[in-house]
Amino acid sequence: MSQRAIEIVKISDLKSVKQGEVFEWCIDYEEFQWRKGDSFLRSRTGVDSPWEIWPLTDNSKTAANRKVFKLLK
Repeated sequence: MSQRAIEIVKISDLKSVKQGEVFEWCIDYEEFQWRKGDSFLRSRTGVDSPWEIWPLTDNSKTAANRKVFKLLK
């Protein structure tokens, strides 16, 4: 499921997909991943692109959502 960044106005507008212990957000072809318990978020702009690592304030999905939103805005 992919979203458009322009449609995301508040954090609750973010939609993630859960695959096992990994949550994924796909927004304007950028992929974000957070694994339950991790204190970082990963992102990349394409399948062949390297992952970028973004530190989180804690190891919760709420912190991951906040970071995705902050990176988009």
